[in-house]
Parts: sequence; structure tokens; C-alpha cells
Amino acid sequence: MSIRSSMKNPGPLMQENPWEPIIANELSDPSDSGPLESTMSLPLSEDTFSGLTTEAAAELLRNVGPNAVSLSEPSQIHLLLLKFWGPIPWMLETAFFLEYVLGKRLEAGIIIVLLFVNALLAFTKEQKGQEALALLRSRLEIRARVKRDGIWQEINSEGLVPGDLVHIRTGDFVPADMDLVSGNLLVDQSSLTGEALPVEKNPKDALWSGSLVRRGEGNGFVSRTGSRCAFGKTAKLVHDATTRSHFEEVVLQIVRSLLAFDLLLAILLFPLALHEGSSPASLIPFVLILLVSAIPVALPPTFTLANSLSAEVLSRKGVLVTRLSAISDAAVMEDLLCDKTGTLTENRLTLQELRPSPGVSEKDLLEAAMAASDVSAQDPLEMAIFDEAKKRGVMSSGQERRVSLVPFDPATKRTEAVVESDRGARYRIVKGAPGIMAMAGVPEKDLEGLDLSGQRTIAVAKGDLLPEAPLKMLGLLSFSDPLREESPAVIQTLRNLGIRIRLATGDTPEGAVDVAKSLDLALPPCSATAIADGHVMDCEVFAGVMPEDKFHLVGVLQKMGRIVGMTGDGVNDAPALKQAEVGIAVAKSSDIARAAASMILVAPGLGGLAEALEEGRKVYHRIQNYVLNKIVKTLEVALFLTGGLLLFHTYVVDSRMILLLIFTNDFVTMSLASDHVRFSVHPNRWNIRRLMAMAILIAFLWLTLTLSVFYAGRAWLHLSPGACQTLAFFTLVLTGLGNVLVIRERGPLWMTKPSRALSLAIFGDLFVVAVLAGTNLLLTPLPLSVLLGDIFLVGTTTLLVDRVKGAFLKP
Repeated sequence: MSIRSSMKNPGPLMQENPWEPIIANELSDPSDSGPLESTMSLPLSEDTFSGLTTEAAAELLRNVGPNAVSLSEPSQIHLLLLKFWGPIPWMLETAFFLEYVLGKRLEAGIIIVLLFVNALLAFTKEQKGQEALALLRSRLEIRARVKRDGIWQEINSEGLVPGDLVHIRTGDFVPADMDLVSGNLLVDQSSLTGEALPVEKNPKDALWSGSLVRRGEGNGFVSRTGSRCAFGKTAKLVHDATTRSHFEEVVLQIVRSLLAFDLLLAILLFPLALHEGSSPASLIPFVLILLVSAIPVALPPTFTLANSLSAEVLSRKGVLVTRLSAISDAAVMEDLLCDKTGTLTENRLTLQELRPSPGVSEKDLLEAAMAASDVSAQDPLEMAIFDEAKKRGVMSSGQERRVSLVPFDPATKRTEAVVESDRGARYRIVKGAPGIMAMAGVPEKDLEGLDLSGQRTIAVAKGDLLPEAPLKMLGLLSFSDPLREESPAVIQTLRNLGIRIRLATGDTPEGAVDVAKSLDLALPPCSATAIADGHVMDCEVFAGVMPEDKFHLVGVLQKMGRIVGMTGDGVNDAPALKQAEVGIAVAKSSDIARAAASMILVAPGLGGLAEALEEGRKVYHRIQNYVLNKIVKTLEVALFLTGGLLLFHTYVVDSRMILLLIFTNDFVTMSLASDHVRFSVHPNRWNIRRLMAMAILIAFLWLTLTLSVFYAGRAWLHLSPGACQTLAFFTLVLTGLGNVLVIRERGPLWMTKPSRALSLAIFGDLFVVAVLAGTNLLLTPLPLSVLLGDIFLVGTTTLLVDRVKGAFLKP
């Protein structure tokens, strides 16, 4: 479609309107996700363009859609149902089915309650991402001044289409991606790029939606709208970002291995039972119970409980957790991507250095800069000048009076003041970019060899009002966004915890280098090109990156097998915050960043992050202890049942005892969620092979004991078959309690005391099971001497197993 037909009195230039192919592309390729650079290829004069007609704009609006983020979303019911699909739900659903088939209605009811509790918790936490998307959309709901039908009018920004001519001025949010065709602007685009300083925009420069016009006014043609524009793409990235849960992957792998092991044993049990004269039908309930014993039914509530207790601890330390699994994910985090502005720095310009010319004092240079500044303008640079003057106790000279002031103009890139001395002499002071001082009257020789280091440097010059009078350089002012005082120490603490620090900022390479040097990060900085090419492993500093670049950087590292954390505070950080395993929004973050993150630091800086890592590593060890305990007991019980049938030609315990064993062991070990543990000094990583090898060794030691005790009960103590089964059941419970004490501590088991909850659970379990085994309640009773002897024997073996495990579990 051509827009020429919709113009009134098109000028000659408009006969070859460069916006036609752009609009045609919008119509033919609505999924365009190309770069955000300016698409202007020819200069346009808005004076010859009377705007789109209402009819043409309406047709374009029907084809390209409104200037709003329009993304398909599943219903709330669909999102809730998805919580019943995944490794942990599958585990609980399988356990429920098996218990129901066995006729165990109470056990089945308990499991289904656990399933719904975990589903509702996950559903509630997931709504945080939807809040981030809603906040992003709200930022696009602004008004815009657009030229339509030859007149300027104000419309809702949702009605903008590519090709519209829009007028923007100081205080406006840029309503869509635009190309500036007239005017000079000072634009704050830190919400998208992270740049600490506003940037100057001149004709043919691109303006990004969501940017704030700090100064100036001008006109621009709309290039992209809705989800294609800068803010829209950020919203879509937040919508599409997904956080991986390594914990669920590990659980599924472990459960799959245990079920496969039990199925193999069940296959072996059938011919053994048939050989002993049992019918296949009588084995089915036994095999089903064996499979149920392999499913860690108490793991989901243990996981939730461990993370909830740690979240409460962290909240008292100024770290708010919005996604519980992020705590355990923090334990395995290896890379931390840090935003610069507002995270590592104060997000506040300061006058870093005064460099006066020969013969000029710092006080004279500062006074001259103040004379050419206006505190009421609230310009960040000028505010920094007055802040430094206040800190030094410097006031404007009482012998001089400012007569007039020409505020900063993006077109001339300077501020100029006329000052009158007490003797009536007048002169001018010019403050601006060093590069334009020659045009203002500073001799070229005075500009040669200037040290222009610093994130931004401006020059100050002074001269007579006489025509063509040269200006004398008074000196340079260097500004920067300073590091937070605690940032170097915090970064070093994180390094000591084994975290690799990477800086990812939308600021210039010069600004990134200043911070990188202070934090001892490897240079030179890498660009977005390195991210696109996947060459990021050796890069520690990324400069000039856009929100989608940070998002892709997280993804690239994840594909390399790295566990990634991301810190940030702005809209530009939101997609990466949500995509990372651990997204950390720092203090004073935007609402969008907070909603996308899984942790929020209340205090400024990254001080609370080290404590979050330490707490996460404690949670990791608690969950690993539970998992290891479950694997050991599953292997021990399964092998004991098989070995008993093979060696003694009988069932060493019955199905009722196995179910009782599941509840006495699994639910008592939930107290591991609050146990006293130490955190590791390096990132943790689930090593399933090593975990299984360690479990097999420990299970073999316990298996040797349980088989020996059963043999002694039959051959030496001459116990009845029922009493032998009670002895086997009692021994399995005791070895389960001993195993908890062995695996809970990486060093000798006496290095740390068990928590009060764990101690009470162990003694309570021992008391209840001893009562059951010593009385005629559910079990065939055993003499007290046998029970005490078994306790002594298992206690001694526990010390032996603890010595053996030391070769695998390093302190």
C-alpha cells in the first residue's frame, strides 16, 4: 500500500517517500524482529507532509494492529492445570494411583492433598511474571500529538501507526519507535539501555519507545509500534522468558532410576516366588508397594518447607524471595550477570575531577561552571556541579553578578552566561562539550592534548563580549556515576564463594571500563555481536547491550550448561531477570524489574546477595541429605526383600510393614528441612552418578547388617516367623535413623548438633516403633533384651558407616 494517496499537497520530496517500504514491510511481515537502529534512508521535511488521512491510518491500524503489546495468554484455569504436569506432579500422581489400587485410601488422600498444595503454591508464584507484563503494557498507555488530515491532534498512543508524524517535547515519553526529522533533544533512555547519562538526539537519530525527553522538542516519523518497538520487544521477552528448575530435573532423574531399579528387582522376584510356590497374583500387591517405596512422597513438602524456612530467614536480612525454588537454585549458581547503573553504581552523577588550566585555581573553575549553570533546570550535570560546590563550601563570587543565561541547547551543545563584575565589566562564560569549544571561540591550540578521560567531560571557557573575541580555557570538569562504596567488597565476597562475575550494561564501553577496572574484571569489553555469535565464555564485560542482548546472554550461558544469576533494577533488565535461574532485583528497582525477579534486595547494592547464596547452599545440603537418605533406604529395602526371598525363601517383612516403614522414615526425615548444616564455599552441583555410587556403598553396609540380624533372629535366637519379621522391621527403622545421622554431616557426625526438630523426630520415631515392636500392637512382640541389643548393634554400625562415608562426603 502507498501512503501518497493519503497526503494533502505532497511536496516533491514526498514523491519518493522512504517510509513506503517500511510500511509495506510492516504489512507483509508482522513478526519483524530486526534491530532497533534507525530505518531512515532519506532526509524528510515534515513541512511538506500534512499527515496521514484518518482513512489511511485506520487501514494501517487494522493491518499492523494497535500500538500496544498484544500477546496470546492461556487462561488462568489452563495455567493452574499445568501445575499438575511435570516431574514432581507425576511423582505424586503415580504414588496416588498405586496407593489407590492397593486400597490404601488414607495414604492416597494424604498424597492428593500434597499434590494440590504444591500445585497451588506454584500457581501463585507464577503470577509474578504476569505482573511484570502488565506493568510493561501500562507504560505504553500514553497520549501522543500526531499530525492527521493536515492538523495536529492528540490521540491515545495505541492509535499510532508506522508513518505517523509525531511531535514530542520536554517531559514526554516517546510513544513508539521513531526517527527524528527535526529538533534537537536530550533523551533519558536509561530504562532501556542502562546508560547513566541522557543522550543527545539529532535529526535522523532513532528514538526508542519508553524513553523520556529531558530537554528540547522536535518531530519524528513513527517506524515501529506495539510489540515491534523497543518497549514492546522487552514486554514480549518477559512474556516468553522461562525459568528452568534444575531441582525438578534432578528429582525426575533420581525417581526414574529408583523405579527402574525396583522394576528390575520385581522381575527377578516373580520367578523366585513361583519357585517357592507363591502365585503371581499374590505378588502384585507386594510389587506395587515396592514401587511406592521408591517414590519420595515427602520430598515436595520437604522442599517447600526447607525453602520457606530459609525465605523467612532471608526476609529478616533484607532479601525478599518471590519464587521459592530460587533459593535452592542460588546454591548451584555459577555466573552472576550484574547490571551497572543503580546496581554497582549509585545511579547519580558526581563531579569526579576538576582539571583547571595553568594559572586557574579549582575554586575559580568551579565558580565559573556554577555561573553557567541553572540549578532550577535539574540537569544531572549541573546538579552535580552545585553538589560539589556545596561539599567544598564554594559559593558564587560576591564580586560578580550573572546578567543572563542561555540554557543548554542540544543544537549548540553548550550553555552560555553573561557575567558582570563589581566594576561593571561584562564577559561571557561558556560551558559545553570540548569538541564544540572551537566553534564557541576557543583557539585550536588550547584544545590540543586535552585529557578527556571520564564518562563525560565538559569544558569551561571565559572571554570578552567583544565580537570575535577569543575565549580562554579555564579547565575541564569530569563526571562519572560512582561505584557504591560497598561494591568492590561485595564482589570479592561473591568471588570467594566461587561465583564468576560478569558486567552487562547498556552504557558506553568507556563507562563500562571505568567500573570494570575498579572491580578487577577482565577487559576489553565485548559487544552484542559476541553474544549473537555465542562467544561469551571468556568475556566478563559486555557494553552497549540492549534488553534483548541481556536476555540472549543469559540463554547462551544456560545452553553452555551454566547456572546463571542476574541482577538489575530497570525495565531493560526485566527479561533477563525472569530468564535467569536466579533473578535479583536490587533496592529501588522499577516495579517491572521487581515483578520479573525471583529475589528482591531491600538494602541498596548487592550486600544481601552473599547471604542469599549461603542460605541457598544450606537448603541444597538439606535437600541433598533427604534425597540421599531416600536413595539409600530404597536400595536397602528393595535389596533386603529380594535377598531375603533368595537366601531365606520367605518374605522378610510383609506389605503392611513396608507401608508403615514408608511413613515412619519418609515423614520423619522431613525434619531435615530445618536441620543445622554448613554451606559450601563453592557452587553446588547435583552429581547423580556420584550420589548413586555413594548411596549404593552405604546401602550395602546397612544391607549387610539387616540380613545378618534377620539370620541371627532365625538361627540363633530361634524367633517365630512373625517375630523375625518384626525384628527385620525394627532393624530397618533403626538403620533409617542411623542413616539420617550419617548423611546429614559432611564430616564426622558429631561435628554439628542436629536441630531440635530433627532430634525430637528421631527420638519420637524410636519410641513409637519400640512400643509397636515390644507390644502386641500391629506387630508380633519382641523381648526387651532383643530390642536393646538391636539398638546397640545398629548404633555401633552407624559409627562404622560414618567412617566409611568420609571418603565420599567431603567436609
